[in-house]
Amino acid sequence: MFQDIINRISSGHPCVSSPLIGLFLRLLVLTQIIFVHPLAAHGADPWAVENWARLPEWLKISGQTRARYESIDRLFRPGVSGSDQAWVFRNLIQADLNLKPISFTGEILDARQVGMDGGSPIGTDDVNTLEVLQAFVHWKSGLTIDDQPVFQIKAGRQTLNLGSRRLIARNRFRNTINAFNGIHAEWNPARRWNSQAFVFVPQQREPSDVESLLDNEIQLDRENLNVWIPGVAVRFSEGRWNTEMEGYVIGVIEEDSSQYMTRNRRQGTGGVRWFRAPSTGKFDFEIETILQAGTSRATAARSDRSDLNHLAYMLHFHGGYTLNLSWTPRIALHYDEASGDRDPNDNSNNRFDTLYGARRFEFGPSGILGAFARSNIRSPGVRMQLRPLRNVSFTTTGRYYWLASSRDSWTATGWRNASGTSGRDIGAQLEWSLSWKPLNNSLQIQTGGAQHWFGDYLQHMNPSGPRRSYYQFFQVSANF
Repeated sequence: MFQDIINRISSGHPCVSSPLIGLFLRLLVLTQIIFVHPLAAHGADPWAVENWARLPEWLKISGQTRARYESIDRLFRPGVSGSDQAWVFRNLIQADLNLKPISFTGEILDARQVGMDGGSPIGTDDVNTLEVLQAFVHWKSGLTIDDQPVFQIKAGRQTLNLGSRRLIARNRFRNTINAFNGIHAEWNPARRWNSQAFVFVPQQREPSDVESLLDNEIQLDRENLNVWIPGVAVRFSEGRWNTEMEGYVIGVIEEDSSQYMTRNRRQGTGGVRWFRAPSTGKFDFEIETILQAGTSRATAARSDRSDLNHLAYMLHFHGGYTLNLSWTPRIALHYDEASGDRDPNDNSNNRFDTLYGARRFEFGPSGILGAFARSNIRSPGVRMQLRPLRNVSFTTTGRYYWLASSRDSWTATGWRNASGTSGRDIGAQLEWSLSWKPLNNSLQIQTGGAQHWFGDYLQHMNPSGPRRSYYQFFQVSANF
């Protein structure tokens, strides 16, 4: 019966006839088994390869398939109006070959879209078709009392989550994922200490032109050897107060090449972070401050040859408390500030550069929304999290946004008034999301949305434009 339903639906609209859409529909139908599946009932992940495949101990295979529908009503970026929608799909498969003390890892990414058009904010963050995401060799030496390697090193193409993920991250909500070629070393000299060092060349995702992205064209990514990312990080766990502290320095050294134009950044980013993770019946907090210095150019245009002094900063703070009640409610206050360029004519660039960081966990969904980035903003907010069931979680966040500099752009949208006469008031965003894991980690169903009420800034920049907008998404992920 369920297969008949799928076949009837899939025979309709040409977009729905895609095999990937068919997979999405099948995942929805598979939720019928959640109450009877024996592995799920015993807390296992029923679709995990390791639970049903007879693989040798030295081989591990895993992956994820994900489908998401997004829509936005009342577009607010320059030059567009009306509404927009998109289906985005991401498939990952990873193989790990463990020949102790050396192992080999390979991972394939296939990220596509259906439904976007020339008016959609499509980019390499949406499409990266049939790409080698990771391919590295991994060497480990010794074990700590926590069964962590004392020393390990990875060489090759790889992904990385560094610290808070605000500067370097393996993207979760975004359809494509940052990857780097290089060497990453990690040292755990004592129980509470961790140190890392790396030298990376970022992957240049291809294709990058709109027509090729709309066609989901297959082009292999390239290494841009004119961009180098060196960095070091140290982390310390303090036992008495159950807090952790880390410090880091990340460099960016780049120059134009015959194929890729850059902003010729030669800058260093240094920061410190102090935090305590959420725990029932206790306060938690996080403070992170970051300073950037060096030189950069205002744009990557071939005609832009002016090197500007670069001096920028970022500040994050949040404090929360988890109540010892049913649904374990957690309430937290947030504040984020990232500098913007104070004066476009002073031969200085003060706009904070978020490098290769993630933003969804702080500023709402990215995708076709992506209204806010960690640059030229000031934003207080409040967040509430609930867990009504073991496998169900709900989060809602309300934030207000101002420009840090009225003369710099609202960077995530492209609006800019260099005179500063439009003010700083961007407006408010109310975001919510609901997550359900009916088959433990094997299946996750998510939905959410974001409502925007625009302030004086957009009303001045676009008097005939919308005064509010609404975004929503529905997503299904299957891990195996």
